[in-house]
Amino acid sequence: MRKVDKKDVLDERIFFYNKPFSKRLEYILTKFDHPGFEKGYMLFKTMVVCKPAFWRIYGFVRQTFYNYEGAYKLGQRIGFHGNHGTFKPKDTSIFAKACMKTFFQQTAEPLPHKESRNKNTDGIFYRLPKAYSRDDVYREISLKMEAVNMTPISRVAFDNIWRKDFPNFNIHNSSAFAKCQESLKFITMLQRERRSATSAKLELDREKHLKHQMSGRTVYYSHRELSTSSPSLYLSLSMMLWT
Repeated sequence: MRKVDKKDVLDERIFFYNKPFSKRLEYILTKFDHPGFEKGYMLFKTMVVCKPAFWRIYGFVRQTFYNYEGAYKLGQRIGFHGNHGTFKPKDTSIFAKACMKTFFQQTAEPLPHKESRNKNTDGIFYRLPKAYSRDDVYREISLKMEAVNMTPISRVAFDNIWRKDFPNFNIHNSSAFAKCQESLKFITMLQRERRSATSAKLELDREKHLKHQMSGRTVYYSHRELSTSSPSLYLSLSMMLWT
C-alpha cells in the first residue's frame, strides 16, 4: 500500500479549511460516496485510507468523523444545486410527507377565523377530528408506506415532519365543541351553582353532551373521508336520491 505524502496531507488540509463552513460539510460528505466505504475505507485524493487515518488527515476528532458518517448513512447528503449548507432528505421522508399532506387534506377542517402565523403555511389553522390521535395518524402513514414496500419512518422523524411542515394542523379537543347553546347553558349553570352535588351532576351531563358531539363529529368526518377516497360511490348515492 502506498504511503500518504505529508505534503499532500498539508495541501489537502489547507484546501479544506480555506473553504466556507457550509462547503466544508458538502466536500467531506462526498468523500463517503465510494464503493470502499462499506468495507471501512475512505477516499483521499487517488488512494484509499482507513477511517482513523482519514480523520487525522483532516484534523477531526473521532466524534466529528462519526457525526459525518451518521449523517451520510441516514441519507442526509448535501444537494449540489445551490442549496449549500442544507441537507437533502431521504426518499422515505419525502414520501411520508406527501402521505401526511394527502391525509390532512382529506380529514382536516379549516378554521378561517383563526390566524396562523407560522412560517410556510397558508395562514389558516386546521383541525383534525378528536377521534384521531398522533399515534393513529402515524399508524396510517406507516401502513401506506408498507403498502408500497417502503420502510416506515420512525416516530421521531414523523413528529419532526409534523412540527416543521404542518405546524398549523392540530387535533380537536373537547373544548372545540363547546360553542353550541347547550354547552353554553351548562357553563353558565356551573358558574352559578354553589352546591357540590349539583355541580358534579352538571359536570357529568356536560361531559356526556360533549362526548355525544364528538361521536357525531367522528361519523361526519368518516363519511367525509370516504367521499374523498371513493367519490363514485357517494356520487351514485346522491344521484339515486335525486331520481
